Amino acid sequence: MKHRKSLLRLALGLALLGSGLVATAQAANEQYFPLQSYRVGPYAAGGTGFFGGFIDYLQ
Repeated sequence: MKHRKSLLRLALGLALLGSGLVATAQAANEQYFPLQSYRVGPYAAGGTGFFGGFIDYLQ
């Protein structure tokens, strides 16, 4: 049981140490919009009009 507690403490300590070493994300002066679109394939006929308009709206 003591061995299990020490392993748990070690894992917790490593997790806390690892979380402190993660680099923070730097925000750019732009905003990212993920764009899901159908431009090729069998769904292209229905997707190009809608998503083309959405691209124009974002610009």
